[in-house]
Amino acid sequence: MPVPSQLLRVVFAASALACSLILMLFLRGRAPQDDMNWGLLLLGTGAVAAVACALAFRGGRMRLQGVAWASLLHTFLWQLLWTYLVCATLLTLIGWGLVVWVTRSPLNAAALATLAGAWLSLWLAPGVAAWRTARRLQAPAPGTPDAHPASPTP
Repeated sequence: MPVPSQLLRVVFAASALACSLILMLFLRGRAPQDDMNWGLLLLGTGAVAAVACALAFRGGRMRLQGVAWASLLHTFLWQLLWTYLVCATLLTLIGWGLVVWVTRSPLNAAALATLAGAWLSLWLAPGVAAWRTARRLQAPAPGTPDAHPASPTP
């Protein structure tokens, strides 16, 4: 039984929605907590997620055709593992640098940055892994008629 064609799009959209909500809470976190603020927060979250999805899905990207479950799970889980490790490391380093710059306390900054990097990566990694998995599974295999050679043969 093949994988549903929209599965990676759903994973990406859920990750984009979670990341855009975190972004909007970060940007509007100090705003007054009234109905207007919550409405703007939801509107902004939906808009950011919709733009991210529109860019990622344009031209039929991230749509799977005839992919087996075993192939998808193998590729997605490896992409998820590596993406999480890279995102957590990068976000931790960026966060550590920013917190040390503000507080001048490297030990406290390391603890806070590690926690923030690990937590933010939980929401970011599935979307990036879905995008990378789709690109990897949609790429034509070498030697197939759809594969384009790196250099044209005369």
